[in-house]
Amino acid sequence: MGALTKNTKSYQFVKWGTAAALVLLTILLVIVVATEWVESSFFSVAYLFFVIISAVRHRGNLFILPKGIILNGKFYSSNQLKSYEIEKIVRWHSLYGLNSRVNNAYKLSINRKKKQFQPEFIVVENLVHLEQITALLNQQGIQGIQKVDLV
Repeated sequence: MGALTKNTKSYQFVKWGTAAALVLLTILLVIVVATEWVESSFFSVAYLFFVIISAVRHRGNLFILPKGIILNGKFYSSNQLKSYEIEKIVRWHSLYGLNSRVNNAYKLSINRKKKQFQPEFIVVENLVHLEQITALLNQQGIQGIQKVDLV
């Protein structure tokens, strides 16, 4: 758990990555307009635009705000969230073995009310941090489910 500052590596990546993507897309737009390339390949340029913009992302993150949360770069208000689930990552868990920091950590899944895909999740290494996060979520009225004992 740590604060996001202007000197954080992920913040700098997003800051300069967005600027580079916009410059690249501006050059691409000039080429498309100058060469009359719009007729035949307009849709492929639109797909390229989407790919370049979506390539610049924050790493997985969780920010808890007074009226909701920001999870992996998307804001969800408290009334959009149904519950959260906590799992301990032990042997035979699907995340076990991906990294030594993930082993014996905790998977915190956030369940939304109108979900279209599987739930969003983060991995919390420290039990103290997990307890702080769950306390803040409970203050917002988001109830949790523990699948295993936290000890």
